[in-house]
Amino acid sequence: MQKKQHKTPKPFLYTATLGISILICLFSILILNQVCSMLIKSGKRPNLYFLRELEIDNLSNQLVLGRNRTQSGIFPIQPFFPEKIDKYPAPFSPTLLKTRVIDPPNLGYYKNLPFNLMIRSSRISRQSTDGKMVYNYSVNIDKYARRDTPLNKESRERSKFLIFAGCSFTFGEGLNDNETLPFFSGYYSSHYHSYNYGMGGASPGDVLIRLKAISKSEEISEKSGWVIYPYIDDHLGRLTGPMSVVGKWAWNKLHFYRSKDGQIQYDGTFESVMPIKTNLYRLLANTNIVQYFNIDIPWKTTNDNWEFLTQVIEQIKVLAKLKFNTNNFAVLFYPGSNTSRRLIPFLERYHIKYIDFSHWDVNSLTKGHPWIPLDGHPSSETNRLIAKTLVRELEKLDGFM
Repeated sequence: MQKKQHKTPKPFLYTATLGISILICLFSILILNQVCSMLIKSGKRPNLYFLRELEIDNLSNQLVLGRNRTQSGIFPIQPFFPEKIDKYPAPFSPTLLKTRVIDPPNLGYYKNLPFNLMIRSSRISRQSTDGKMVYNYSVNIDKYARRDTPLNKESRERSKFLIFAGCSFTFGEGLNDNETLPFFSGYYSSHYHSYNYGMGGASPGDVLIRLKAISKSEEISEKSGWVIYPYIDDHLGRLTGPMSVVGKWAWNKLHFYRSKDGQIQYDGTFESVMPIKTNLYRLLANTNIVQYFNIDIPWKTTNDNWEFLTQVIEQIKVLAKLKFNTNNFAVLFYPGSNTSRRLIPFLERYHIKYIDFSHWDVNSLTKGHPWIPLDGHPSSETNRLIAKTLVRELEKLDGFM
């Protein structure tokens, strides 16, 4: 009696089926990518941000006046308007964001910092890809690798320091020396000597390292004052490294972590610490599909992310006390911040002061010109309005009013 022989499928059929399936998937992805490219060029994009941040309600366009102060929070009662300016820049157009730097800044290493800083004065020009000038401005850098605030040359009688440490919003990307937030803060107050320690593309961890490099005896002559950290929504991503940040431009930024003894340290760049993930992010982030559907990995921020960010900010606060002998450290929320509502509860838990401008309708307050056209950084008018209101609040707290 012969046993029945079971026919086994030929390996070729399996391989062919798998190969055809992969080709179909790749072909479908290519078609979808091309369709997304066409939709992006037409200006049609879905708004999926609310799916990732359901906790944030849409209040960024409402001007909040007279909010109560909390133990940590400092809320401006109302915006104080600077003198009027007749000329305004052209309206900001979000459809023409692709630009290129024509005249790059003079970068280099300062002291033992692990990243480049602008170390020499420069003239920086930037154009959109269709040839329109985005900005053309001059930058003067002093011997301590910080940007000039011109009034400081006449500030011998000012009794308190006002140190701004942050990113390009603080530095004044696209603006001249006399148009930045630190400059206007010194301009509208005779009591504070304003210092600009802003750095382009900085994360909160970078700010911590930058402040550590300051020599108090050499760089800051006043004995007391304020340290202000201007926060924008991008700072969380620059610290935690999602695909939308690392995959597009920040793969060579420092990767920070909290050590066992509670200190914030770095162990290299995102690319050197997690090379496979970083290269995958870089591959995916620039596809039309990811850009059109605004896909990010991780898809949503977590409480652990916000906790880590707050711990970094807390160490900046501790450093301000140790290095500058001041308890006056505060986080400044720029107008339009969508994530201030997530961060504020953590700041209050850690007893960190904050100054909240996030709910200002800065578009209305600046007559429709809150940002540099084709760029997105704050305009001179936005900095004026924030600075005048900020120093008035600080002067109240310091007993000058």
